[in-house]
Formats: sequence, structure tokens, C-alpha cells
Amino acid sequence: MIRLHDLDLSAISGPAPDRAATRVLLAQRLGQPAAGTGAAQGAHGGPGVDCALPALTGLGVGAASDHWLGGDADLPTQAGETAVAELIDAATDHPAVAHATVRWRQRGDWLAAAIDLPEADEGEGLQALADAAYDALFALLQARGTPHVLRFWNYLARINEHAAGLERYRRFNRGRQDAFARARRNALEGSPAASALGSPAGAPLQVRVIASASRASLPVENPRQVSAYHYPSAYGPVAPSFSRAALLPRADGGALLAISGTASIIGHATVHLGDVRAQTHEACRNLQAVLAAARAQPAGRTLADLRQACLTIYVRHPQDAPTVADALAEQLGEGAPALATAVWLQADICRDDLLVEIEGVVNGAAPG
Repeated sequence: MIRLHDLDLSAISGPAPDRAATRVLLAQRLGQPAAGTGAAQGAHGGPGVDCALPALTGLGVGAASDHWLGGDADLPTQAGETAVAELIDAATDHPAVAHATVRWRQRGDWLAAAIDLPEADEGEGLQALADAAYDALFALLQARGTPHVLRFWNYLARINEHAAGLERYRRFNRGRQDAFARARRNALEGSPAASALGSPAGAPLQVRVIASASRASLPVENPRQVSAYHYPSAYGPVAPSFSRAALLPRADGGALLAISGTASIIGHATVHLGDVRAQTHEACRNLQAVLAAARAQPAGRTLADLRQACLTIYVRHPQDAPTVADALAEQLGEGAPALATAVWLQADICRDDLLVEIEGVVNGAAPG
């Protein structure tokens, strides 16, 4: 199945009509292991990239491809594969990135890019890779004139394991924030939406981004939670750099809400330890709170309800998936379109006590 997310037009959302194929910026295949560096052709010849997370069978649509559309179909498409060494001087300091590239595609206001970096060592290797990946992406965005980031996706192997005395996710956060600072980008208030999931051992560090030349999204926070970038030091030496969602006003007067990975956290603490059903209910309440906060902004007034969202559901333990599905049906109602189009993936979550995480895209129709 192909799911569409249109950055410019409110009329196209959900399952894909073929007429949208010419406007694909990013075709991210979900539920299929990454092959090699992850470079591949997407459907309709688009910019295909793999996500190194396995699909959970028997739920939702199984493996799918999320197609992000942007720019008028009549505009020319530019695409390329730029060596990391051409983007950042530090590439020579990291053997794993010496021959790496950033794949990108641009049309009109919009650019999508992807980088896959294999891990060559342990210890502080992931921190250096995250630093290099984000350095390279920020350098590309500057070179292509697309400074306004809507959203990042991050997939890293063994996210909850410890290396040299620090959890790998926390090492990743260090590298990411160092790159934000070096690029003079705000890693706190106003940071983009993002997700960070744990992929199988041996998978590369994968980062994907969508950005715009002139279309700045509006950060959205959750009143039930401490903003991630204000988490206390108990969660690591630096806080994660993301907002709970990004609200994009569309050119036609509609809107798109990109919701970051959302889990069972109240304030800054994990709640319902060991109870996957209760964690799923809490994650849904947090999704509803983020959506309500977005709808309270003028640009978000036309956003649909959560039943209409395109959801991606990450479950730590595959055997928990039926319980998560039952809890979602209790929250959204049996037969909700969001359940029919959901993609279910097995992934480790950024905290080892979290059992489920959900991200989503909510469409807002143009007025009239």
C-alpha cells in the first residue's frame, strides 16, 4: 500500500491515486529491511529509501510506502547524490562516512534527503556518526536553500544498549545536538518534529529529513508533557532535540500536522510501567492532546480528528501487538479509518520502559 502526505494540497491524502506519482519527493518504504546503504528506486521511479524496521504481520496494511508530495507537477525536479566529504570537512575524521552520500530530491519549495551510515566501531562511534549525519544534512539544506525543517526520522541500532557507560540513544542525542549547535539551529523551542526508533543490530544509522525554502512550520507542544528539549538531566547529559509536532499551513489554506513519536509519558516520566494496554491508552491521550493544541492555532482549525490520521505504530515486543490493536480500537472506535491504514512495525523505543510509540500525520482540508 502507498500512503500519501501532500505538503501543498489538501485534496490528496491517504491511499495513493496514480496522478500524484510525478510529485513524489520521498518514498519511504516501511516494514522492509534496508538493503546495503538503503539506496533504491521508489515506486514510479521516485526517491526510494528503506526503513530498517520489520513489519508486524496480520495488522493494518502490513508493509507500506509513505510518499511525501511537494511542488507543482509542472515544476522541474532536481535530484542528486552528494558525497558527505563534499558537504563537511569532518568526513575524513570518520571512516564510516568517508564514502557515504546524501541522497536528495527537490521540487519547488520542498526538498527531501536521506543518509545511511554504517557503524564501524563501538564506544562513542554512534555519537560521532549522528554528529556527522546531521552536519551533512544541515550543510545540504544550506546549499540547496531549504532551511526550514518540517520533520526528521531517525533509526539507530540497539538504541537502549549502553556503550562506554552511556545509553546509545543518549549518545545519539549528544551528536545530534552538537550538530544543531554547529549549524546555529535551535535545538530547543522551535525544533522540528522527529521520531527516533531502535532498529535491529547491524542496521546502519538512518536519518531522513523534509525541509522547505520558505514554508516554515509551527511547533506544537503537549500541555500534558514537559517539552522533550526541557527534560531533566536524569534522561541524559543533553535533552532530545524535537517538538511534539509540526503544523504546516498549506498554500491552499489547509494544513498538515506531522506528529512526532508519542508514547506513555506524563510530565517527563514514563507511566504504566509494564502495562502495554495502559501505555497505548496513554499514548492515544497524548496524541489527542497534541492534536487539540494544534487545532487551537488558527492554521490548525480544519485539522481532522485522530480517527482520520495516518498512523505508524511501533511495538517493542511483537506478541504485544494484538493488545495494542485492541487498545487503539477502544480509543478510536472499531472501524476507524486510521486503524485500516495504519502501519505496524517492530522497534525498540527510546526508553527501555516504553513498550509502544505512535506517530501520525493529520490532514486539514482547505476552507470552503
